Amino acid sequence: MKYLDYSSLLTGPGLDLALFSTFRFDPDYFERRLLRCPGLAGARRIVVLMDGTQWSDLLRREPPTRFLNRHYLVAPVHQKSGVFHPKLALLISPSGGQVLCGSNNLTRAGCSSNLELLNAVPFDPGAADAEGALLAREAFAFFREASRHVVDPIRRIVTSWLDEVARDQPWLQALPRRSRQRRIALLHSYTGSLWDQLEEHLGTRSPRTFFVMAPFHDPGADSCRRLTRRWPRASVELAVQQGYTNLQPGALRKLASVRLTEVLATSRRLHAKLVAWSDSRSWGCLVGSANFTRPALDGPNTEACLLVSDIEDPTSTLFDRQLRRRPIGLGDFEPGSAEAADDPPENAAPLHIDAAVLVADDRLELNYSHGLGSSVTALRLEIRTPSEPRPRIAVPLCIAARAREVVRLPAGALTDAFGTVLATLSATAGGAVIRSAPVWIVQERHLTFEPADTRPGGRLKVEETGEGLTEILDEIGATQGIHGVIEYLQHLSIRFFDGSDGPRRRRTFRIAPRDSFVDDRPPDWLLGRRLEAATLGEALYEFVDRHMKLRLRKHATRGNINGMANFVDIFTTLTRLLLVYYRRGVVKRSRILQDFCRLIALATQGRQMEEEEFEGFLSSAFAKVGRDSALLQEVCDETNYLGVLRAALVVVQDIRTEAEPTGEGGGPPARPRDMLGTTAGLVRSALRDCRLAEPPAERVEEVLVWYGIPSAEEVARLLRELPPHAVQ
Repeated sequence: MKYLDYSSLLTGPGLDLALFSTFRFDPDYFERRLLRCPGLAGARRIVVLMDGTQWSDLLRREPPTRFLNRHYLVAPVHQKSGVFHPKLALLISPSGGQVLCGSNNLTRAGCSSNLELLNAVPFDPGAADAEGALLAREAFAFFREASRHVVDPIRRIVTSWLDEVARDQPWLQALPRRSRQRRIALLHSYTGSLWDQLEEHLGTRSPRTFFVMAPFHDPGADSCRRLTRRWPRASVELAVQQGYTNLQPGALRKLASVRLTEVLATSRRLHAKLVAWSDSRSWGCLVGSANFTRPALDGPNTEACLLVSDIEDPTSTLFDRQLRRRPIGLGDFEPGSAEAADDPPENAAPLHIDAAVLVADDRLELNYSHGLGSSVTALRLEIRTPSEPRPRIAVPLCIAARAREVVRLPAGALTDAFGTVLATLSATAGGAVIRSAPVWIVQERHLTFEPADTRPGGRLKVEETGEGLTEILDEIGATQGIHGVIEYLQHLSIRFFDGSDGPRRRRTFRIAPRDSFVDDRPPDWLLGRRLEAATLGEALYEFVDRHMKLRLRKHATRGNINGMANFVDIFTTLTRLLLVYYRRGVVKRSRILQDFCRLIALATQGRQMEEEEFEGFLSSAFAKVGRDSALLQEVCDETNYLGVLRAALVVVQDIRTEAEPTGEGGGPPARPRDMLGTTAGLVRSALRDCRLAEPPAERVEEVLVWYGIPSAEEVARLLRELPPHAVQ
């Protein structure tokens, strides 16, 4: 067992479907952190199934979210009793995927600050009888069953997605038989009581010890009593955390075989759930979402756990051996006061929207109810965006206590609504106006992420190297408009790579035949859309900032020369993107100057200023290779790193010159090479300090042509701004 960042597990290209189940859900954290992970950034479809009562609480709080029910679908699971409590994920791609099963909710605390236990099991469709593939089948069956407890029309969407994946990968449909030879299997409440399944697994074995770790226990320690009655010869260790675990020590006084151990030296909440046992042969464990309570183990809750057999002592390696325990007397333990949410409160809201699905631009499927009786004289649906204080649309509804309607919306009412859209019920009853909590409308058309690129491998190429990004954006813009381009940029994360997992494809720059005339005018999908273009500009800036921070700064900090090709890929993708959209009037001059200078600083010696400090990749790599300039020069030549640097510098100097119609005192215009002295000095000093040679002009020309500089004459003019000894 070792410490892991949950987000580090969400990897792998080309996910067809990502399925998550959780009790609590934090959309702000999910979008800011998890949705940007490589595995989810380009996922075709994403579903989060969560507890229905927690969904109602989420609606009342209306937390900030940009993509909920637009880029990913949240499907509330409603239960007659108990709670929907599993923490299971199934990540499916054509080449394989992962099953994740643990104790953590999809919240900031669950994924980053609590002490949780999580198991990640990869699977390969080509090995259909391997443990991972068998586990994937069981997880798929779990999500099938859970989707049946989702209200329509959301259930229709989830079911159709599951059906489509099953048609593409029919091996997922065949549910494996339970076998004692399997070392790992998924147990969940839809197949019966976890307690009964555990008893069946242990059979006639006689465990000698039990180890139980859970934050929540029965008020009277009923599950612990049950354990000691069923296996009276086994000793039981209960791991507890002072002030948090809610175990009542008084209920254990007559249980001689039970002892407490206190978890030491951690400020994190111990939210992990584990029941482990040993017999004369080996250890086994039940690990997942279930607390040590009757509702979880033998009651109405829906839980999911992994049953793991024939392993080494899992208690000795807990949390990478960094968690210490010590025996503690019952009288020395101070329990926490929090209780497990086994009995959720009834939803007493008089007005409630169960589901609102936008199936077309002017058609909304609505499932709603109210408990206002005959006092209702009018009922209507109100729609707004989060930034709007008042509804932009109000549509009358029938006043039945429960109804499903297809609501016709005014033509074009939502065409300019980018992001989440909220629906609210408004009722007039007894002379008063009553409103429901708003719900996020499911925008079905946007939930499936299909880039417009139809060329073989085009999408993968962009994710790997960034190559072809501007071309794909134009294809998306032509078919889906500006908002489609913005969504693609918000999803896309070019992969980080520094050589740690084998070779990757590399971009090459070649001088190619050019048209005699290149049109720099904005494409049709951008023309006449000033306000939308400003929004696109913000998306471009966010994309560039994100890759500078999460990719290029990471390279600069590590200084691994094996990552130089990836650095070049991302650097040139960002510079070309900025340059193309500067020419189209979307990126402002001040912004392209600022970003090019920051990128060049990242590529050379970094920046040491109070408002922004970061290392430079070239200086860092030089130090990491022991100041071996010959080795560094070899890698720079191979990747055309220095040609890329010089090309970026002459381009940004030329843009800066555009703002200087005359030189000082009204004299002749300054030459580009005289502009941006600080940034130019970074390039000079980096090459000097690392003892690197200036790139020949033809290597700079390769990059300028790839940038799309309009003519051969323009390229030649820029090349004349290189240092004299570089021009040959």
